[in-house]
Amino acid sequence: MSKKSFNAERTNEHSASVVLPEFARRQFLRTLAIGVPALAVGSAEANATVLDAKPGTGPAGGGAGTSGSPHISSSPVTVRPWEPEAVAESTAVFPRTVIAGDMRPTSFVVACYVADKAPKHLVVWRAGATPKTVEVAFESDVVPDADGFSKTKVDNLEAGTWYSYGLFDGEAESATLRSLIGRARTALAEGSLEPVTVGVSSCVGQGTVLPDYANPLNITPFHWPLLSKAAERDFDAFITLGDQGYMDLVYANGGTYEGYLAGWGAYHAGGYRDLFPRSGIYATWDDHEVTDSGTVVPWTSNPAERQKIDNAKRAYYRVQALEADDPEETPLWRTFRWGNTVEFIILDCRQERTADRMMSQAQLDFLLQRLEQSPCHFKCVVTSVPFARVNHLTSKEDRWEGYGAERDRVKAFINEKNIRKVLWVTGDIHMCYAGQMELPADDGSLAGQMWEICCTSGNTNPGWILLPDQQFVWKSGTPHVPFLTFDPHADSVKLVFVDDKGGAAFERTMILP
Repeated sequence: MSKKSFNAERTNEHSASVVLPEFARRQFLRTLAIGVPALAVGSAEANATVLDAKPGTGPAGGGAGTSGSPHISSSPVTVRPWEPEAVAESTAVFPRTVIAGDMRPTSFVVACYVADKAPKHLVVWRAGATPKTVEVAFESDVVPDADGFSKTKVDNLEAGTWYSYGLFDGEAESATLRSLIGRARTALAEGSLEPVTVGVSSCVGQGTVLPDYANPLNITPFHWPLLSKAAERDFDAFITLGDQGYMDLVYANGGTYEGYLAGWGAYHAGGYRDLFPRSGIYATWDDHEVTDSGTVVPWTSNPAERQKIDNAKRAYYRVQALEADDPEETPLWRTFRWGNTVEFIILDCRQERTADRMMSQAQLDFLLQRLEQSPCHFKCVVTSVPFARVNHLTSKEDRWEGYGAERDRVKAFINEKNIRKVLWVTGDIHMCYAGQMELPADDGSLAGQMWEICCTSGNTNPGWILLPDQQFVWKSGTPHVPFLTFDPHADSVKLVFVDDKGGAAFERTMILP
């Protein structure tokens, strides 16, 4: 397929002027030739500074942000006569979804884009005991940065509690317009053994081999029925495994910081507006948050490529609801405990890579430490690329198998320490499956029999048919969103793969080794 015809199909009337990444064209032609699609892998780097807010800063009733920087309110809960939903939503001022993320027992982070770049007022509340009242738990003046983005850490909350939140054009009772109203649940308190349900997505798109690329010349929001249906489910938190957006064209057409910020509008002003307001999220990245891994490797020394990677990383930290906002100071890998039920160990399996290593020694040590020291009944490892042996479905460099020493080290550690109840969730390879790390005949050890859940929520790969039935109890090339309920009382994890009609394509109650 020619560059011109590809652009005509996949972008818009301006696309003839857009430079298409060469690797994407090569991969698509290879797909037509052999029936295996281009796989999503490769470029984006991790680091960020923890939001350094001080309780009680700013005016009474909340902290005042400056240039998008966050502050914490120490205000007590107040009961007010107010109906936030009655305030008119403005998609002109707030075109993108609000995002809450990095939920801890007493805090979460709220990220938002404000088109007019004018100061706004963030309010966090629960429903009041009487009609038309709310219990306001937090409020803060928010000053967006020069590009219109704000990020605020909300603290002094109650554990395991649902809160609503939104941005308004003034003090609550006098506000005339607002953003979407989102909701988020704080993580469970230490010691709690309440069941926890999470949804998972990766590689969003329309269910084809060609991704939905953000076109830097004409940002048109994408919508996906699958994520809209997933948003109708009940869940405590949502995990995005990477390729939350496809920025290949942004990279190919200059890769500027401003270009990446704009590119996120194709996604956060589109289908994520249905999903992200439903719960808080935990996010990691894969390659397409920068560009396809076949275009540039994370360890490149080329100054122009390094600048583009840096721009993409900075933009990712700016738009996501992360507890950190500087990718040069704080890594993306981190951990979150929901009581003693489950610990989510979130990895960066892209941007700390070298030619010889999947990740830094510091991150590997962190992973092993959390696996051994977690007080939780379940340990859920969030990795953007598969740990399971999925021979020949993608290049080894784009999965843990390509870094055998580190993969073997993790397996040996789990066996040596007898670490049980470990579940891995992953994406990247454009297929869905539920299965174990190795064929039982090859490795019957504790580590070899760990479960891994893989999903694609958009792009497809016919190679799923090659997955061995003895290792994988279910597999599919159709996009799905898996939901996992961790129940320590039943000592089980219930898995449901949801399809684009909202139905359950596959269900299984797993007893983890």
